[in-house]
Amino acid sequence: MLIVPFLPFPMESGGHQAVFGEVELLRQEFNIFLTFIRKSNCTQENLEKFNSLWQNVKALPYEPVPDRSPIRFFKRRFAKIKSRLFKNCDKYKYENELYLLQDRVNLGFAGFVKKCIAENQIDTVEIEFANSMALVDTLPSDVRKVFVHHEIRFVRIAEFMRQQKLESDFFKQRFDDIKAEEIQYLNKFDSIVTFSSVDAKKLEQAGVIAPVVTSFFMVDSSKRNFVEREQASVLSFVHMQ
Repeated sequence: MLIVPFLPFPMESGGHQAVFGEVELLRQEFNIFLTFIRKSNCTQENLEKFNSLWQNVKALPYEPVPDRSPIRFFKRRFAKIKSRLFKNCDKYKYENELYLLQDRVNLGFAGFVKKCIAENQIDTVEIEFANSMALVDTLPSDVRKVFVHHEIRFVRIAEFMRQQKLESDFFKQRFDDIKAEEIQYLNKFDSIVTFSSVDAKKLEQAGVIAPVVTSFFMVDSSKRNFVEREQASVLSFVHMQ
């Protein structure tokens, strides 16, 4: 089972292409179940198209129970207004960047994942992207746990803090907490995959003791999203000295 942030279809970004290409490769050796929290941009049409691509790949979206209470409505409206008013405010940017991963666990989704594992007799769970990393605490003990690290979070945050000149003791302590949390979660996995030997070395130097392997990823989009265009006469000049 792959736990990802989105349905990787259509391929609208580099992240979508990476996950789609990974599914396309893994399905040649394994039966794949892919799950994610369904959002409004995941249409039924795209979900059905994705599920029709391969016989041994199935997307299992988690449908959040809509909260239509007045309190929830005003909270969402307030959050939207706040993001518009303070999107360029330093304090708002810091709050959105320096959060702990444990605060982002969706308990409803965690329960859904455990149900899917039991119903489909899944023996290996692969989590993608840092925001879902804390789900490792909710997985059954008897499944193999793999994490694919697209980007080391504490390295990115360190660069963010350097650019923003966050040098106070408060922000340094916050960074230490974030880094320690990421390493703690990574060490709960049976194996970790990075896309570069540099990232693998950084994890080992930071105190990650779980096995880290380096893979490469190549996206071949030559046969996808191809749009035929009318032929036109083109004249090219090559000047050689």
